[in-house]
Amino acid sequence: MYDFSVIIPVFNTEKYLRECIDSILNQDNKNLEIILIDDGSTDESGEICDLYHKKESRIKVIHKINGGPSKSRNCGLDIANGKYIMFVDSDDYLANNNVISKFFSIFEEHDCDIIYGVYKGFIDKNYKSCTYEIYPKVLRVKNEDIKTLSTEEVIQLLFDNENYYVSPTIKIYKKEYLDINNFRFKENVYLEDEEWTPRILLNCKKIYLYNDKFYMRRIREDSIMTIIKDEKR
Repeated sequence: MYDFSVIIPVFNTEKYLRECIDSILNQDNKNLEIILIDDGSTDESGEICDLYHKKESRIKVIHKINGGPSKSRNCGLDIANGKYIMFVDSDDYLANNNVISKFFSIFEEHDCDIIYGVYKGFIDKNYKSCTYEIYPKVLRVKNEDIKTLSTEEVIQLLFDNENYYVSPTIKIYKKEYLDINNFRFKENVYLEDEEWTPRILLNCKKIYLYNDKFYMRRIREDSIMTIIKDEKR
């Protein structure tokens, strides 16, 4: 069994995909697998996935008909062999090379179901008309020494901070927790993260707050979040 399975849905991100994959391959914890789900890409993303697979045995590639990120993540969960699960979007990357080893140590020491992390947002250089407000989503408690909280405490903290970021990419999961509860993403819906995250948080027993910015989130003009229409939201 691997320490970690990193699941990456891939769709038309040829410009960013190598940076994403390299940030995971360069982790100091090498006992991980990378699962690339090519979701019917029409650019060279699928070919890039195959090239990495040929060079690195820890990389698995699935090519499928386009079905959206929920189906891709579920495909990854179904074949993952890691003790812990991380989701990364294929246009983003990990901020430094010791992220996964830190998370592994946290899980092993605190026996939590979820690590709740934080991203650092940045504007893609080609995005000329961005109106996004970019700020890190940090959950802070009064006593900074407190790192593990119950579900009820985390929910209250989210309300108190008016701070709720639904993406699965800044939360890291114990695979056993996901499997026992048969947690999978709801498919064929928009903004599936908003359905997934409350369900995940409400059922776990212990959550660890990790407030270092470990995840680099790219804001770009042609991403799903920037092109989706208000009525669909």
